Amino acid sequence: MSDTALAVSASTLPHDLSDQIRSLKQAARAQIGDVEGLFKTVETFIEREVEDIESARAAGSNVWPQIEYDALADGRVTDAQIRDIKRRGCAVIRNHFPHDRAAEWDRSLVAYLDDNDFDNVYRGPADDFFGSLSASRPPILPIYWSHAQMEARQDERMATVQSFMNRLWAHQSEGQTWFDPDRNLLYPDRVRRRPPGTTSDGLGAHVDSGSIERWLHPAYQKVFRHVLNHAFDRYDPWDAAWRSTIDEYESSTMCSAFRTFQGWTALSDMPADQGVLHTVPIPAAIIYVLLRPLLSDVPEDSLCGAAPHQALPISERWHPLLMRALTGVPEINAGDSVWWHCDVIHSVAPVENQTGWSNVIYIPAAPWCDRNAHYAQRVARAFEQGQSPDDFPAEHYEAGWSNRFGATDLNEHGCRGMGLDSA
Repeated sequence: MSDTALAVSASTLPHDLSDQIRSLKQAARAQIGDVEGLFKTVETFIEREVEDIESARAAGSNVWPQIEYDALADGRVTDAQIRDIKRRGCAVIRNHFPHDRAAEWDRSLVAYLDDNDFDNVYRGPADDFFGSLSASRPPILPIYWSHAQMEARQDERMATVQSFMNRLWAHQSEGQTWFDPDRNLLYPDRVRRRPPGTTSDGLGAHVDSGSIERWLHPAYQKVFRHVLNHAFDRYDPWDAAWRSTIDEYESSTMCSAFRTFQGWTALSDMPADQGVLHTVPIPAAIIYVLLRPLLSDVPEDSLCGAAPHQALPISERWHPLLMRALTGVPEINAGDSVWWHCDVIHSVAPVENQTGWSNVIYIPAAPWCDRNAHYAQRVARAFEQGQSPDDFPAEHYEAGWSNRFGATDLNEHGCRGMGLDSA
């Protein structure tokens, strides 16, 4: 299937979506040929990985790779550790920030909210992407420009880790350079502060950064070109080719940036059994997801639950093999950071009467490229005005708040991350 096989705009949702899906399936089956045979090859690979994950969990071994920040900063991460991260598609960076510093960020964030009377001015969730929890203060706070968030985003230690994570990717391939691994977009995201006593249904297994786009977008068809040519053995989830050229269809849950890794930095200690992040630690599992709708038991206009304006769902109905591999993060301490590949399936486990706080700042790795440079201009405007960034609901709580992080507080990384320098 060529990138012109479907007359689908790169950024506009097709009006005749059901017809487009049917046409896509016909074209994909024609190009792949033996779809059942290819799916069996992928399924066999995934099953071996799932069984290895299950065995590791049963033995009490770590599934999530864990790296000490000092080893990363000093260039002492071993080849075996790098292979482990690339196999699992996720990692915990221990002591990314000192524990006391993370705890102070948590305290300053609370003071920022209280000083600006957030509890009384909050109008309720403006989107339902994360579901609702029973606590009076929402767990996902539509706050972007606090000192805590911005200091973490522009910190030298964050830049060091982001560069390391970006360099796990092949950022030069197909005769092109797809991104600069050592410069990152300062991507503003929200924070989570989930208090003790919370009862939550969690968040179902899903993939961000594209839903139906992963089938219909011409650039995604190039990303998965080897699979479409029945060459799964040539597919490399760490090849960045064409990923930075993808535009998502407009919605309230889209991401305008290319992220090599999604991530968050912990502001509190979190036991491993208290509603934590889970992943399917198999980066190539996305290929299983993409091929599944092509099988004969799926309706012709269905992509196994994928729908516009929503995260890409992973379910027991269509993906039971993948669900077996869902594995939670280990116990996390304030100052640790958690990272997962942009294709990696993830969820948040339910919790009842949570013990302790569960507080994080969402900070990804979003390397500099044309797509991210374009979004940086919009980020800079939102920062200047204290408004919600374009990728999020237009709530704009902070526009008139006191003690908001300002332009004079920016360092070199902050300026470069919003394109406010000449580099």
